[in-house]
Amino acid sequence: MTFKPYQLDRTLFEPSFNVAPSQPQLVLLRDDRGVAGRGMKWGLVPAGDHGRARTALVNARAETADVMPLVRDAFRHRRCVIVADGFYEWRKDGKSRQPFFLRLKGGRAFGFAGLWERNESGDETCTLLTTRPNELVAPVHNRMPCILDREPAARWLDAATGSDRLKEMLLPIAAAGMECWPVSTFVNSPANDGPECIVIAAAIAD
Repeated sequence: MTFKPYQLDRTLFEPSFNVAPSQPQLVLLRDDRGVAGRGMKWGLVPAGDHGRARTALVNARAETADVMPLVRDAFRHRRCVIVADGFYEWRKDGKSRQPFFLRLKGGRAFGFAGLWERNESGDETCTLLTTRPNELVAPVHNRMPCILDREPAARWLDAATGSDRLKEMLLPIAAAGMECWPVSTFVNSPANDGPECIVIAAAIAD
């Protein structure tokens, strides 16, 4: 992605290896002045909900985002790109759950297709959209985030992009451009952060 935001929250430039819901995310959005980069709490609180955390949406299904009452207006008017360079999914192994780290090959940054809201107090929150898994993610989980790479991210933010074109951008990204590996259950706790979160599990065991 290549953007030159007129506003940029540099407090979110510190690397985080284990971002959890309710924590701030670096989010790109477009307004009348151009592209802005701001911090938003992960977990969208619908407008008029007065900040009640029980209704915060960590993710929403891409297939129904344009008609789902809680997010359809945001889908039309408040789309955003949530900046990331990887994510975790958990595979069920019997009674346990094995975490995996997934990213684009080489570890370059990308964006999750997201939606955002602002409440009456001016607080801004966001959610990411999910779609069916590609061939790499499917053995791990039955859903995956909608990943926007480079040019699609700009079109996602463009208010002129039509609904049909938007839905086309929410299909699974090609598996050939991704990589993943198992990591330690150290990542299961949001209190744990640091490079050890993404170390291959076998290496930790050794």
